[in-house]
Amino acid sequence: MKSFQFAIAFLICLFTIIFFHSEAHAATTTNGDYEYEILNDGRGDYIQILDYKGTSTSIVIPSEIEVSPGRIVPLKSIGDNSFRSKGLTNITLSSNALLTIGQFSFSDNPIEKFTFDFNCDTCYFNAFSNTSIKELYMPDDNKTAYFLIPYALNPNLTAKIYADQYTHDGSSPSNVYQIYLGRFYKPTVIEFIDTKLITFNYDDGNTVNKKIQNIATTLLTEPTTPSRPGYTFDGWYDGTSKWNFATDKVTKIMTLQAKWSPKTPPVTYYNVTFLSNTDTSITSQQIAKSSYVKAPEVITKKGYTFAGWYDGENKWYFLSDTISKDTTLSAKWKLNDYKMTFDSIGGNPVATQTVPFNTAAKEPLVPTKEGYTFAGWYDGENKWQFTTDFIQDNMVLTAKWQVKNYTVSFDSQGGSKVKSTQVDYLNKAIEPKKPTKKEYTFIGWYNGKTKFMFPKQSITKDTKLVAKWQLIDRIPAELKINPVTTKSNTISGKTEPNTVVELYRNGAYTKKVRSNSKGNFKIELYVQVTKKATFSLQSVDQAGNKKMYSIKVK
Repeated sequence: MKSFQFAIAFLICLFTIIFFHSEAHAATTTNGDYEYEILNDGRGDYIQILDYKGTSTSIVIPSEIEVSPGRIVPLKSIGDNSFRSKGLTNITLSSNALLTIGQFSFSDNPIEKFTFDFNCDTCYFNAFSNTSIKELYMPDDNKTAYFLIPYALNPNLTAKIYADQYTHDGSSPSNVYQIYLGRFYKPTVIEFIDTKLITFNYDDGNTVNKKIQNIATTLLTEPTTPSRPGYTFDGWYDGTSKWNFATDKVTKIMTLQAKWSPKTPPVTYYNVTFLSNTDTSITSQQIAKSSYVKAPEVITKKGYTFAGWYDGENKWYFLSDTISKDTTLSAKWKLNDYKMTFDSIGGNPVATQTVPFNTAAKEPLVPTKEGYTFAGWYDGENKWQFTTDFIQDNMVLTAKWQVKNYTVSFDSQGGSKVKSTQVDYLNKAIEPKKPTKKEYTFIGWYNGKTKFMFPKQSITKDTKLVAKWQLIDRIPAELKINPVTTKSNTISGKTEPNTVVELYRNGAYTKKVRSNSKGNFKIELYVQVTKKATFSLQSVDQAGNKKMYSIKVK
């Protein structure tokens, strides 16, 4: 069986050598790290790398090269000796179009890991001779091909070959990838290890998924946390289950899907403070940029009307204005005007005043009211001081009046005395006790010619009431005349008190006197009394009664 397989492999290799080496060579070109030539195999142009010019020791050989602007040519061949003795330690081949790897192409390099991320038909003799390959990663898809790696591994090395599918009968696999162990250069141990392809789909808008091959049933190495503008990485998911790199193991070909959450855009907050210009403190707010400020509760200030919140000189509208910076909103207040009304309580009207809050009103002219004296303007029980009291609200000042007091005096016209009395305006005077007068009847008190009616009449000014009397009918007062002689120079006697005594001489009136309170009277004579002359006295009492008396001279 081994001989048959070897024969087939040899014929394929010989055919490939003849086919490729029979193609016409083109001029060489250097582009970046590679010197190459463009060939044509009848199916189209392709690249064959002739020499590595780079300095990196860990390389990924491209799958295609842009040979001129807009012209991209695939890589199909690695030329003989092209990467030999370049100090390479890690190589990845990723060209799906690659068909051949030339002789000694990677030999004499300290290579420990080689990844075939492609399907290669033929690998020529000694392509990996004199290297330190310990790990060989095989293609992951199912393309039937004969893959010959003669003398790939050095003696006394333990090599591990990772492949997605294989069968092993102790000498060589027989399915898909034919790896002829006999063509290796006597490695001490060759271990075939099953691998599973793990695809990490970053879901970042790229159409090319990134692939990593890992050993089956072992833990995956978590990739570097990816980033995506505007998103937060939430982890890798196998379907709906989040992959736990510390515990989950690979058991199948699978795709781990990156899960992203849209980032919440960073929010800038600004401080909004309120100056109420009152004793009321209003809580500051932190408002997101371009957002609305919440209107504070309605505030009040005595004597003022709230005119709104202002940012500087500009009124703030809470339903339309938005925040763009730290802001201080100040309350604006309009000074109130208040009405001061004057109630004169029956006095002459006083005009209402409009007065700004906390200022003094102008004292009006003193009002007048008949029968009263003005005592000031009052706010309730408190007298208003126009120079020191200031208006705080609409208010009514009430006039306070002191009633005038009048004197009612009594003229008894010779009767018994009656004391004067004081009577308030419009009040009634109390009728005094009736006076008395000898030989007279009291008729009443008169104000001028009008009788004063005590039960009804009110006092409106100082008033003098005069007593009116009516004489009682009676006999005229009697005279008792003392004797008169020619030597007398006086005539005297006694009668009723306050009686007028008239002297007549020879029938002619001479003079009169009034008796005193005891009724005594005396008349001085200025002529000598003679018997020839006649003398008479006439009494006149208070009622006007008269009586004539003759005097006899002795």
